Amino acid sequence: MSTSKREGNESTPLRVGRRTVLAGLGALSLLGGVVGAKPGKSNGKKNQSAVGGGGGTGVATAIEQNTLKQRLTAVYQFRQQTAHDDVMPPQPPAQLNNGDRELGSWAVYGKCLKHDIVEEDGEPVFGYPNPDAVERMIGEIEGTGTLHPDDVVGDRGLVNPRAAKTYGLVGRDWYDVTIPPAPSVASDETGAEMVELYWQSLLRDTPFLDFRDDETAKHAAMELAMLDSFTGPAPVVADDGTVPIEAPPDLHLFRGTLPGSTIGPHVSQFLVHGIPRTEGLIQDQKYFLAPEADYMTDVADWLSVQQGVTPQAFTLNQDDRRHIHDGRGLTTAVHFDAIFELPMNAALILLGDGYVKEGSALAFDLLGKTGTEEGFVDFGIGDVLTAVADVSRPALHAAWVQKWDVHLRPRPEALGGAVNATMQGYVDYSDHLSSTVLDSYALEASEEANGSYLLSQAFPEGSPCHPSYPAGHSTFAGACVTVLKAFFNEDAEIANPIFPDPDGTQLLDYTDDLPWYDGPLTVGHELNKLADNIAIGRNWAGIHYRTDATAGYRLGEAIALAYLLDRARTYADSYEFDGFSLTTFDGEKVHVTADGIEYL
Repeated sequence: MSTSKREGNESTPLRVGRRTVLAGLGALSLLGGVVGAKPGKSNGKKNQSAVGGGGGTGVATAIEQNTLKQRLTAVYQFRQQTAHDDVMPPQPPAQLNNGDRELGSWAVYGKCLKHDIVEEDGEPVFGYPNPDAVERMIGEIEGTGTLHPDDVVGDRGLVNPRAAKTYGLVGRDWYDVTIPPAPSVASDETGAEMVELYWQSLLRDTPFLDFRDDETAKHAAMELAMLDSFTGPAPVVADDGTVPIEAPPDLHLFRGTLPGSTIGPHVSQFLVHGIPRTEGLIQDQKYFLAPEADYMTDVADWLSVQQGVTPQAFTLNQDDRRHIHDGRGLTTAVHFDAIFELPMNAALILLGDGYVKEGSALAFDLLGKTGTEEGFVDFGIGDVLTAVADVSRPALHAAWVQKWDVHLRPRPEALGGAVNATMQGYVDYSDHLSSTVLDSYALEASEEANGSYLLSQAFPEGSPCHPSYPAGHSTFAGACVTVLKAFFNEDAEIANPIFPDPDGTQLLDYTDDLPWYDGPLTVGHELNKLADNIAIGRNWAGIHYRTDATAGYRLGEAIALAYLLDRARTYADSYEFDGFSLTTFDGEKVHVTADGIEYL
């Protein structure tokens, strides 16, 4: 690690006015209209012989052929060198999994494949992915075999395993990044993750602000606090269930582990503040309510979904919108989001409220340097907004390599099926399932609530039909948040911090007279919390484990740093741009220039 330091990378936020930002967004809209015009047309006006309608009939050479040739030659040489730097590392990383394939097909991903059924008195009590179908799936992934049409028996297909083989032209190749092996299904860590998920399933409809007075929440906090293998934040509760007055209302239950995620309210400021959309339009962040219903608590329903049959979808309540105030609200936000939508909202909020980092691409004073030129496509709002979208694609491809080609981790709902069948005595996987979950109070409480030991789901369809590790949402969220930290002042305090009331109808002020106030909220911490909310929102639904989230953040961050490196390389040399600075999820300061990535 480099020990050199750079000065002046952080300062107070530059106050970019909301009107300036919205005017820029309007300009983007106008440009979109021009680009979208059909060839031979001029926005509905009569076609003319020259752009601008000057009446001229001649054609002038704008760029000489020799100049064009020199440019294209330079571009070729630049791309060739960049490709060499990006994809020719000294030694590619080892891609290792946890070896759970040796335990049998039940211990690897197989949702949406046909299942072998275990029956009791003529009734299905369990099912596991057909071993031959799993082997053919793995063969198709590895290029040594092919799935049979009857291996997929429902109406849902496997979600895009071949995307892992797609090539990219920006940043590191997605096979050149890696994450640690997922915890084994037999590990105490996975057992603790399942304990957390069972508690989350029982508390989906309890407001975060009510946890401190809720008996189920306090039992959850006490059990998780006793588990040595639990890797989440330590819940704030005494052994006897008492809660100190200064404890946060949510007891730090189900929070993320990124820096700042346990400071202040449970929900990130970027999920509650209004979003500036265009001049005069600030969109609130209220969601239509999902029904307070849990799914797949019956073996027949569970088995149908495991084999890829799409159940009837629920209907959102179009007459009632609320701010995110409970786990169910987070599941709704990340059930219907459009990939990078939530990080893009954060970018708009940051632009509108003026948190631009001094020295960043957004604060690059092109007019001051030249006296004649302003930034827009480069060093303007187009720079940051396109970056949020651009980095999402390689992040998802990197996740897909790990999901399909490396780990094949089964979804929590599948593991819940194995837990249920073991607890009911229909199969015996007790040697391969941790006593941490089999002997847990969470499992007992879930059975009392639902009539089975299955892990209830917030979505009727459960998880998507792709493996669990890492979470796609956490990977693209980690990438997008990393990019945003490169453009905005991480140390700036959030102005007018707020949080939803217990029923999500109003927003309350987060002030120092609250007994649980634990300091100001900063841009960097709230961006980290946004990534945690996005990822753990999927855990609230029952479709991911905690380590799916934590591994995804780091994978997304690695992709984003490589993306920023290419971004720094591609700016015109004449700009003399000094590069991007940011803080990683591990708290390290990083400076990214055309010359490389320096850890300070």
